[in-house]
Amino acid sequence: MQPERTVLTRANLSNPALAPAVRAALLLFFLAAIVGSGACLRPWIRDNAVPLDRNDLPLRVEKLRGFIFVVEDYNYWKTNQVIYAHPEGVYFFDATWTYKGARQMIWKGAANSYADFRGVVLTGFPLHRTGGLSTFRGQGVRIIAQRRTGSLLRSHWANMQAEMSASFDTWRPLPFQPPDGVFDEQAELLGGRVRVLHMPPAYSPDNSVVLFTEERVLYGGSLLSSPLMLTDFADLSHYEAALDRIAELEFDTVIAGHGGAIRDRSILDEIRTEVRLKRQKPAK
Repeated sequence: MQPERTVLTRANLSNPALAPAVRAALLLFFLAAIVGSGACLRPWIRDNAVPLDRNDLPLRVEKLRGFIFVVEDYNYWKTNQVIYAHPEGVYFFDATWTYKGARQMIWKGAANSYADFRGVVLTGFPLHRTGGLSTFRGQGVRIIAQRRTGSLLRSHWANMQAEMSASFDTWRPLPFQPPDGVFDEQAELLGGRVRVLHMPPAYSPDNSVVLFTEERVLYGGSLLSSPLMLTDFADLSHYEAALDRIAELEFDTVIAGHGGAIRDRSILDEIRTEVRLKRQKPAK
């Protein structure tokens, strides 16, 4: 004989006889959800330069100003992304490391705007910018990238996946996702409120930055972080040319691609100094 089960229904919630069982079941459910999500770990209190072999940590999403939400992903090596939740359309800038992070980005986008999802825009092809693309494609979100990104993804995807699988037990390989739309030197979104600008090859051949013109905020992707991180594809000989181009743009605040997310224009000088020191070191 099977024991009777307490079913969580609206009627049961108001039934005094069942209320204790219902409350206990709900408490266990929420405790399991919190522990499973890793929310109780407060992952942002740690050394951002040290990798963490996790793919299930919660994203930290905070509004900066205007329609800009900063997304911090603490899985593996810390990365930062952006959601622009405008009433006329929601854009995501970069796709986090994994499908789990991408799911959270999509949920946050829906929670902060009733508008349609217009696209996920990539600032470069490396895996920490593109790992969650399959989730965006599965939700019908267009993938938008610089023209070179598709071929770079195709040629490097298998190796990037293999390196992560060899380094982290929690990594789960995902299939390559080509862009749906491309731009050459720049793309203007939402009537020019957002400009995506391709820079000289520095962090990667396709590296781009995103200028939010009304908010005077620049999202630099991995091109702008101090210290620089995950620079396997970097071209230090052209880095200062990219920094010079960026310095000509009108912005007050920088969202860095790694480490502390919110910076000011002084990050350009920090990166320039680091690049010069790296170039002076003899090759091993």
